[in-house]
Amino acid sequence: MNLRRFRAGTTLAALACSSLALTACNPVDYINSVTTVTGSSTLSSEWKALADRLTSGFSSEGSSTTPKPAPTAPPLATIVGDTNRDGRVTDTDLDNRDRANFEAGAIFLANLDDDAARCAYKAGTPRAELAACNDAADEVVNGDEDALDLARLQVKAAAKLTDAATATLDYDTGHARIFLLQDDGTWAPVTASTTLTAEQLRNGVTLGVEGLDVMRDRTAWDGRLTVTLTTTDNGSSTVDRVQLQQAPLRGHDHTEDLQTVLTLDDSFKDAAPFNARLEEALGDVELRRLPGMEVQWIQDGSEVFHTSMPGENGPHNMRMVMRVDQAEDGQNAMYQLRGPGIGVAEINVKPGTSDPSAGGNLEFLPPTPAHPGGRAIIGVRQNPDLIAEDHGHTHGGDAHAGHDHGTAEENSPTAEQLAFLAAQGYTDPLILDTSHLTVGHVDEMVHVLPADNAAGFKLLVADPGLGKKMLADLIADGHGDTQLVNYPNSTTTLTEATDEMMQRQHAVAIEVSDRNIATLKAETGLGEQDIIRYPAWYRMDLHDAYDATKIYPMASFNPNAVNGILRDRSTYLAPKTFGPDINGTDVFADHLKKEMAEAGYEVIFVDDYDYLHRGTGELHCGTNQFRSMTPWYTR
Repeated sequence: MNLRRFRAGTTLAALACSSLALTACNPVDYINSVTTVTGSSTLSSEWKALADRLTSGFSSEGSSTTPKPAPTAPPLATIVGDTNRDGRVTDTDLDNRDRANFEAGAIFLANLDDDAARCAYKAGTPRAELAACNDAADEVVNGDEDALDLARLQVKAAAKLTDAATATLDYDTGHARIFLLQDDGTWAPVTASTTLTAEQLRNGVTLGVEGLDVMRDRTAWDGRLTVTLTTTDNGSSTVDRVQLQQAPLRGHDHTEDLQTVLTLDDSFKDAAPFNARLEEALGDVELRRLPGMEVQWIQDGSEVFHTSMPGENGPHNMRMVMRVDQAEDGQNAMYQLRGPGIGVAEINVKPGTSDPSAGGNLEFLPPTPAHPGGRAIIGVRQNPDLIAEDHGHTHGGDAHAGHDHGTAEENSPTAEQLAFLAAQGYTDPLILDTSHLTVGHVDEMVHVLPADNAAGFKLLVADPGLGKKMLADLIADGHGDTQLVNYPNSTTTLTEATDEMMQRQHAVAIEVSDRNIATLKAETGLGEQDIIRYPAWYRMDLHDAYDATKIYPMASFNPNAVNGILRDRSTYLAPKTFGPDINGTDVFADHLKKEMAEAGYEVIFVDDYDYLHRGTGELHCGTNQFRSMTPWYTR
């Protein structure tokens, strides 16, 4: 069991929303509210520095520009990239070559996959060493597949040259590497000593560009690369330039088709029967079992991104599995996924331990007019001072590990992770309050479902207010002695689960959840008809000395149907809910099936109780997903 799932984060809270407003905001808005509420100039200045660093001057144009050179004589030779993004380098790309950004200009990729399978995973290899092996780590083009990962540039003479003419290339070797395609079909790295001859310039030269790493902090590097060609002939020199933009990584949203689900292999405790049930429910979707993993929370240790650039035969895609800021969490075996077209890397090169930085606390909305690249959803413990520390005591008979909330600065994704997201263009995350939850991840609260509405999606949300109403109605109908969880050895009745203390605690959960749902509506433009509500009800970890002024960390009594897997646009896989059995009907499951049917979805229930639910997670927490890759520059 991954005990870190039961603790709050332990690193700087770099971004949050006002504890009073509980609505989405940008970093600067939140800094101002913190200063007003706390009067803490120290806290404000610390957070404001990060907020300013992440948001100042951001636009599709990028954070900096390369100064245009003073007018010079026409270049003796030109250097051109795929400026119009049609997959070919031609004379149509000559215009606007000196400026690239997310919206326009030539693109290159961070070449972090392993096309020649050089980086075989070996158990026990240090994490830093695992991260250091990829196709960009050497000065070799590792076969034809690796050559496809290089963005092409063309150099050719633009005037009549003497045989003495030469040209050199200059670029930022700290962020990229350029290769020269030689006459024999091999590639040679371009160095400071590389000189192009007059014959090469007349015949035309093909170059290939690879990025050495993903963009991590746009204030340090915004992903733009300027390549300068200096051509000399008859004692005169001219300069020509092209600028490229490194492709950002984009998180998958659920409008992209599910292709592969990742799970632990059958040797892990309770995994075999779970995998068999999941595989059957997935139908034609591949289930890939990963050996060598030490914990089952695959979603929390990594987030799957993708990137792309135009190619001659259409978009050229690369999948990127980014290890999130989770320290040594027993998931180094994720590096076995690295191979042709798949890279594995670290978001933070010196990772700490931060539950709010887990992959389950990072989801993505589909593109909208306001956010054409999609939008990240993150969770922040906005009321950490209200959370009581737990010493392992429980209410309801299901014991699990304790929860320590930490300080107010320890309840948000790390600064490094937020800077990484901002570098990819996710500068305006939608922020939800996770203060009331033991694990505290947004995938416990919301699931995006494609839909034929104006937005293109609906939201499935966990609603303890609906849970309260349904349980009250059942008790009023004489079912108070019915078990809340219809599973062997579970004894908590509906009456016990809704006693005075539980009602008092759930009042907080209901208030926070209502505000989160209101935030989701306001920030997405969705109406109530676009919200599918699932009845949530929680168990809590309690002190010996109960304090009615505190929130006690909450986890779902029943398997949480919101934490599921979208199989396709008509099928949703939910954890089997084991809800109250009334005359042979699971009332929670029945409610979900009816609500989802109205939205056009069939629900298939998968029993994850022993494998995942006992550890305070469900289907989404215990798996990860590869989806189809939609080129970011076409959206």
